[in-house]
Amino acid sequence: MLSSGQSDVRMMGVDLDAQLVQRANEAISNELESKLQFQTVNVVAEAEERDQLLTRYLETHDSGRKRFDIAFCFSTTMWVHLNHGDAGLESLLACLATWADNIVVEPQPWKCYRNATRRLRRANRPPFPLFDALIHRSKVLDHIDDVFRNRMDMELQEHLGHSEWQRPVLWYRHKPTANLAI
Repeated sequence: MLSSGQSDVRMMGVDLDAQLVQRANEAISNELESKLQFQTVNVVAEAEERDQLLTRYLETHDSGRKRFDIAFCFSTTMWVHLNHGDAGLESLLACLATWADNIVVEPQPWKCYRNATRRLRRANRPPFPLFDALIHRSKVLDHIDDVFRNRMDMELQEHLGHSEWQRPVLWYRHKPTANLAI
């Protein structure tokens, strides 16, 4: 998630993998005034901790701000969907829309889900427990778009192309509110 002042840009990355976050923080530890930090939190399962972390960050770095300018979500939607079900995916999307004015998301299409389950079978590992219960399957990209547009009052600002894995990269923005003078 990104937050900016007039000319001051700061970024915070969040991930549920504590080891990944530790490595990322170590990689930037030599920079005296790093404008980048990484935190560990499961944004879906630890909503209270997530909200406290994000609120504290905004209060510390951007007094008066309640939201981030932009949130980036790459290669994440499928894993949340597989591990937390349809409700978990919708919770992630609502979190992004609640905490950021703009969202750049790279949703994985259904073929990525099939490939992930196939890799588990080949490795003789148990399947994703919620896989069979997923309602939003072959049209998962349409569902993500529907959640942002119709439930979160956002609009697709621009299709930014495709990632190196040929996944769409989409930029959503909250619809402007009319400032009506009375």
